[in-house]
Amino acid sequence: MKISEQTILIAGGTGLIGRALQRTLERQHASVRILTRSPKTANEYYWDPYKKELDVAALEQVTVLINLSGAGIADGRWTKKRKEELERSRVASNAFLYEFISSTPALKRFISASGINAYEPNQQKVSQEDEPFGYPYLCQLTRKWEESALLFSKDVPVSIIRTAVVLSAKGGAYARLSGITKFGLGSGLGSGKQFIPWIHVDDLTAIYVHVIENELSGTFNGVAACESNKEFMRNLAKSLKKPFYLPNVPGWLMKLLLGEMSTMLLDGVNASNQKLKDAGFQFQYPELRKAFDQLALSSK
Repeated sequence: MKISEQTILIAGGTGLIGRALQRTLERQHASVRILTRSPKTANEYYWDPYKKELDVAALEQVTVLINLSGAGIADGRWTKKRKEELERSRVASNAFLYEFISSTPALKRFISASGINAYEPNQQKVSQEDEPFGYPYLCQLTRKWEESALLFSKDVPVSIIRTAVVLSAKGGAYARLSGITKFGLGSGLGSGKQFIPWIHVDDLTAIYVHVIENELSGTFNGVAACESNKEFMRNLAKSLKKPFYLPNVPGWLMKLLLGEMSTMLLDGVNASNQKLKDAGFQFQYPELRKAFDQLALSSK
């Protein structure tokens, strides 16, 4: 499937990853449309999955549908209400889009974002895509998310990208962590030994292109590598030419400040990207320091 011949509709396309993906696809001459609650340009169309409203004009001749929707996992404490929002924004949006499958006769593929936290936290094991879901909250949220994406498999091939921590100079985790580190306050969290799976945003968007062009179905770990929390923060400090000498932030303090949400920082996942490599994908930023140096340079 040549990218230049595709009409690609991105739901949740106004976020950090969505905008980066749009730029990547348009550079390769794809026709890109965005679903958003607040359309502002000619290629943006209105939708509101909560109200079950969608401008069906957006679906005309769409060959690839991508859903990146999902409330930010780290944007608030995991209260009961917040958990409902996290699930609803992922599961309900996929289910709502599937209601329009009969309105997309040209559709050739559905791609859903997912989370690398699908796996049971384990420091001694490298997790592969064919492993069962873990039991902690994020694992089960991811299971429901992916199950909703597989609704489309009744009609078209489905690809699922389990996304690691995305590194981008335009926001997200890198902006938060580099801001702290620039003040000389960077440090490890908890034991510092837990893994952080990460990927540069340019590699993540390239994965979507690779999946489309090579017609890859199934689940893929969107991860460049996994580093221990302490080494992750140490490399960030080095790239910013800042000191790294403070003791680790105690795990008990993280739990006190963040509640259950602290598990996403204190429980590590070590995930393999071998399946993507076997499918011919090559990472532009396979090394953490190289990724950080590029981000630091582009942030100036």
